[in-house]
Amino acid sequence: MNAWEQRKFKDLSSKGGKRNSSGNEYPVYSVSNQSGLIPQSEQFEGSRLDTLDKNSYKIVEPNDFVYNPARINVGSIAFNHLRESIIVSSLYVIFSLNRSVDNRFALQFIKSDDFIKEVRKNTEGSVREYLFYENFSNIRLPLPPTLSEQTAIGSFFQELDQLITLQQRE
Repeated sequence: MNAWEQRKFKDLSSKGGKRNSSGNEYPVYSVSNQSGLIPQSEQFEGSRLDTLDKNSYKIVEPNDFVYNPARINVGSIAFNHLRESIIVSSLYVIFSLNRSVDNRFALQFIKSDDFIKEVRKNTEGSVREYLFYENFSNIRLPLPPTLSEQTAIGSFFQELDQLITLQQRE
């Protein structure tokens, strides 16, 4: 049996998040530590999103990850599983993984206690701690030897999460 390799995110990812400088109309989202990506109108009910200047917002493409650098220590990180581009606050950090990593597998690690411990070791700041991409990219992701193993593990946990969600609704 082959041991899992520990690879830094900087070797597996690239920073994204182009600004919406052309002012295109995209759905506006936020990241919640409980629900992942949620429409900003649901998180901040009663806010006037239509009056905001969204040119500085960042574009999150499908299959990108996005996190709040001031709240990632409590799990505010999400994966854009939607089939459309969205925009988020300019404060958020966006990245994508290269094709050698299964997104669902990586998401399971990112939602783990081990990941949160690594986040806490890599944050900076005294009053409010932040994890910018440069520090995030030094965190190591444990990877099975093959992409097919990652895919199988990621699929298993995704199905398990879906079953748990269904049970909670009943």
